Amino acid sequence: MEIARKVADRVLGWVGAPKDLTFYEVEPSLHNGKIDMWAVNYSRVTNGTVPYQKQGAVVVVDVSGAIAGFSINYFTPPAAPTRRVMTEATAWDVADQFLRNRLGPTGELTRQRPILEVVQPSDVWAPKPARTPRYLPSARVAWTLNYRHPERGALQISVDAENGQILDGHRGNEP
Repeated sequence: MEIARKVADRVLGWVGAPKDLTFYEVEPSLHNGKIDMWAVNYSRVTNGTVPYQKQGAVVVVDVSGAIAGFSINYFTPPAAPTRRVMTEATAWDVADQFLRNRLGPTGELTRQRPILEVVQPSDVWAPKPARTPRYLPSARVAWTLNYRHPERGALQISVDAENGQILDGHRGNEP
């Protein structure tokens, strides 16, 4: 595992990877009950701690130390500066109110794991006739809040950590 990390760090140097990558974890890959490869994961971060949603790099190293794979996912510009970050509790309040306005009573929703991360805004929560599958400019630091709903399944709302705007999310199984 330590060799995999060293090889992965060298690969990132060779390809001139962006400086806003930070080591996240090493995951073993099992084949017939034995580790045959390691996936070394790096997250894209801002301010040294806040990760970008679904962005980073992976270097796959086999047990001999050979490079078996590499991918990098960077599809947004750097996040706009955030002057202040709202609390997690305030973000939940904003998201709960938004869902009550959209879905009616939300007593059936179960809150799940929140994440403070950089999000590329989209129009996923716009009313259906106006919604197109596209990203909007300017990545932002946001609270990504996850819910479970008995009929709709997983719902996700990303709340701008500075101004409380709804930036992105997942609408679940829409009726």
